[in-house]
This record gives sequence, structure tokens and C-alpha cells, in this order.
Amino acid sequence: MADPVPGGSRGLLLASGAGLLVAFLTGWLAGSTRAEQLLYLLVMATGGWPLLLGAYHALRESRVDMYVLMTVALAGALAIGEWAEGAVLVFLFAAGNWLQLYTTRRTRHSLRELLDLRPARVLVRREGGEMLLPVEQLRVGDTVLVRPGEKIAVDGVVLSGESDVDQSPVTGEAMPVYKQPGDQVYAGTINGGGLLTLRATCLVDDSLLARMIRLVEQAEKSKAPQQQFVDVFARYYTPLVVGGAVLLAVVPGLLGQPFLPWLKRALILLVISCPCALVISTPVAIVSAIGTAARRGVLIKGGVVLEVAGQIRAVAFDKTGTLTTGQPRVVQVVDTAGGDQRRWLAIAAALESRLTHPLAGAILHYVRQEGILPAAGSDYEFYPGRGGRVVVDGSTYYIGSPRLLEEKGVRLEAWKQEITALEERGCSLVLVGCGTGLKGIIAVADRPREEAADTLHHLRRAGMHTIMLTGDHPAAAAAVAGQLGLDEFRAGLLPEEKLQALARLRQDYGKVAMLGDGVNDAPALAASDLGIAMGAAGSDVALETAGVVLLSDDLGKLPYLVSLSRRAGRVIRQNMAFALLIKLIFIAVTLLGMASLWLAVLADSGAAVLVTLNALRLVRVRA
Repeated sequence: MADPVPGGSRGLLLASGAGLLVAFLTGWLAGSTRAEQLLYLLVMATGGWPLLLGAYHALRESRVDMYVLMTVALAGALAIGEWAEGAVLVFLFAAGNWLQLYTTRRTRHSLRELLDLRPARVLVRREGGEMLLPVEQLRVGDTVLVRPGEKIAVDGVVLSGESDVDQSPVTGEAMPVYKQPGDQVYAGTINGGGLLTLRATCLVDDSLLARMIRLVEQAEKSKAPQQQFVDVFARYYTPLVVGGAVLLAVVPGLLGQPFLPWLKRALILLVISCPCALVISTPVAIVSAIGTAARRGVLIKGGVVLEVAGQIRAVAFDKTGTLTTGQPRVVQVVDTAGGDQRRWLAIAAALESRLTHPLAGAILHYVRQEGILPAAGSDYEFYPGRGGRVVVDGSTYYIGSPRLLEEKGVRLEAWKQEITALEERGCSLVLVGCGTGLKGIIAVADRPREEAADTLHHLRRAGMHTIMLTGDHPAAAAAVAGQLGLDEFRAGLLPEEKLQALARLRQDYGKVAMLGDGVNDAPALAASDLGIAMGAAGSDVALETAGVVLLSDDLGKLPYLVSLSRRAGRVIRQNMAFALLIKLIFIAVTLLGMASLWLAVLADSGAAVLVTLNALRLVRVRA
């Protein structure tokens, strides 16, 4: 694509347009005169100097681009006495470049909105007083005051005050989120009706908003496979057409044909030879899609990821925290040994306090409510996806799934019926055993997300196979799968078995996406064709590793991602086909002697503008 900045000045466009209009009127009223030719020359001088400047820079870098080709065409028009054609060529080139600049800026509108979210100044409490400072002067640990209705300037933790905070500019959440002391807030979000006092937890350039902007900028620079094809095509297309133009100017004359008509056709072919519309057909669509997705709380890590997202045919989900709320609660405790229940609950809490899984959080919440303190443990050992071991007072305890305890020699035969009944109710079980004896059973239940069933319905309508991969018991998984209408579920999986399940899905369906929290599911996300981390606004790991990050804890963003990526793929294919078709038509028309220089410029610039406008349609895609 020709750089629109040098020739994109509105002043130059208006000046050359006005001069062209006066020249036309002069020729119409007074006939062909020297005054008319001088006016055309003035138009070419006014609007043509950016062409010469651009051609000079291109030739210095040993490139043949649109500026070089247009300069040659302009010189040829002057050489053969086509003053009007040369003036129209200059004006249309300037107009086309200005329109490209305008429409390209429109595609980057969403990114500029992100840049505008952060306020320029912030109210800080330092040294016993309050001062208004540029946000760049904020330090980690500063106390920041946010008045009602103001934008929050930096990521932080609420120290005092309560308010509803509008997080939609950053995470895309539709409803304001209630914040109280201890809650996390993000730069770029908008305070509601309460006064908040925050402690800044990072520098401004390290905030979630700043990282989002950097990721979007990097993503917009990445190339999709279609763009790589276009780059290779353009590398050979332009020199071939330039060579064809030279032959078109020389060979007919050697065969006795008039020189000037064929020279004019060769100049027209030169104008057509620069594949501007084809070159920008892919990047404008990528910029438009990634920018508007970021504005809605969906970070897409580049053109390759966008293309893969449009090719997904199966989606695998983790259960806890993804299809369910991730806020399970202990619903039943069974003392199987008739001993001290508080004792073994304290031992369970000793291990769970070292884990981050939602089940661990549910157990710790329960023991705190019961006034139980975790026991003092040692020699911890953890078994991913199953549980762990802890030594308390010289005795070794295993805490985790029924499968783990059976592997460690704990006898469960007497409690099989109770275990099965709890699992059929959809409970996840954490068992506590010592030696061969079972001490107790903790039943934890989670509820499906409100939007999960609708999300899965939309994915199935889009032709996708939906499957849940979980380490939970088959009965508990079956209860959730039945409520949500999943196509399939696989339960009782260890982390490495999830990877095997993904490999089989890829064989059966092709491209597979995995949706998880971006931390516990990191291996599965990495092994899938497209890793999608949900609810990852506060997760550095997810922001860096997942291909797509859904910043809000909203499963409903997944159908939007699918719709946007598929439409982006269609727009890219439409743009490429249209750009190629225009080139082929004008090459044919030129060879038949039916084209003119100004019409070739109009077609080239017009095609570039049209593919950009087509890409802008992606901004209107809704969830």
C-alpha cells in the first residue's frame, strides 16, 4: 500500500482539485489554450511533489512502489502531451490516498478509544496532603483518590469506600461491578457514585489497560497466512507487470505499430501494476477485527490467531470455573470414622491452604466458618488433578479424589454407595484418608453459569462440537453436562489425559479450541489449536500465554469471538478476490485500448478505499 501520509494532505487535495476545476472550465469556455495547459501544469506541480518525494525515497531503498510507478506514468503523460490526463492522475492519486488515510484511521478507532480511557491526571495523597499529578508520576503504593464519576487511573486495591464500577470499557462487562475494601480495580474503568480510596499496585505502564494496548498493537502488526500469501504474490506480480508494460511500449513499435498509443497503454499498465488494494485487503480487516474485539473485552493475539479462531470446529471446556461459576460451596460433610471431625477437617485445610483450585477455596471457606484452624503440616506432596499428601503429627494423610485414595491403599468399599449417591447429585468429592482408613468425605457443589446453556446452544448452531474435559468424577460431570446440553463429556481425566483427549478431538474434528482459566489449564490451552483464557483480567499468565483472552468472567463472549473471526475471514477473502478481479479486468481493458490513465488511477485508489470500507463492517459485529 502506498503510504498515504505524503500525498494525503487535505490542503493539497483541495488545491489540486480547485486548479483542475478551473482548468476544465477554462478549456470549456475558451477552448484549448496555453492558459489551460499552464493550469494543468500548476495542478501537477501542486499535487505532484509528494509523488516525486515518495519516488525518491523508494528508489533510495531500491524499491519500486506506487510512487515510482505514478511518477513514471506522470512523466510519460507529459512526454506525449496528455496534460489533462496527467493533472487528473495527480488529483485522483491525492484523493485516493486521503480517503485511504481516513478509512484506515477509522479501522483503528477502537484502539484510539482504549488509549483515551486513561485520565491524564490523578488525585494522590502524599506527605499528609492531596495533590493532582500527571499519571506518569504515580508510584507503586501511592494512595489514590477517585471521586464519583471519574475514570480510575491505575490498577489498584480498594482501601476504603464502596461504589459500583463500570468495567465495560476494559473487560466488556455489561453491568457495573460492586467494589469494596480489598477488591481489585483496573485503570480505564469508571467509578460510580461512591468515593474510593485505592492503593496503586503497579506503575501506569504496567496496568492491565497498558498491557492490553501493547498486545493489541503487537497483534495488529502480525500477519495472517493470507497476508503472507499476498506479500509473496505482490513480490512477483509488480515486476512482471512492469516488464509487461515495457514490452507493451517497445514491441508494437518494432512491429510497425504507432508508438504513442502503445506507450499510453504501457503507462496505464504501470498504474495498474501496483497491487495497493490487494496488499491492504488483509491488514485492514485484521486491524478492524482486533481493535473492535479489544474494545469489547476480547484480546486476540494477532492475525494468525484470528484466522484459526474462524476455523475452529470443536470447543473443549474445563468444568470448574469455566462452565460453572467457580465458586463452589461445601454442601455436606460425612464423618466416616466416628472420630474427631474437626481434627480431620483441620488436616484437610492444611493441604488445601497450599492450593489455588476452587475446591480448595470452598473447603477453606467452610473451615473458617466453623472456626477451625488449619493443622500444622509438613512433607507436602501434590498430585496434579487428584489431590495431595501431608504429614501431621507423624502420620501421613492423603486428601483428594476417590481415585487417589484408592491408589494409596485407602479402603473405600464400605462407603461406595454414599460416594456414588453424592456424585450423582453433581457433587465433587474430597476424601481424607490415613493408612487404610477413610476419615471423612467433603462434598462440594458448584452451579453452572447462567449464560453457559445459551453459549453452548449458539456454538452448536454454528456447527461446533462441544465437549467438557474434567478431572471430576463421571457422575458429577454427567450432572453438569446434562443441565447444559453438551455434546460430550470426558471425566476423571488427569492433566496428561486431557492432552490425549485434545489430540483425539483434533483427529475427529480438525481445529480444536480449549477454554479454561489460563492458569490451571495452561498445558491444555497450549496443546490446543486455540487456547482461550476466560476471566483473565488479573492473570499475567493468561495475558502472556493464551491465544485469546476473555477479560471478563463471561462465557457469552465466546459466540462473539466465533462470529467475528468467521466474518473477518470472509471479509479478507472478499477483499482479496475483489482486488484481484479489478486488476485482471483493467489489464484486459488496457490491452484492448479502452482504458485511460485517470480511470486506472480511479480504479486503483477506489479499490483500496472499498476494501477498507468493507473491513470497517467488522466494527458492527455484535455478540
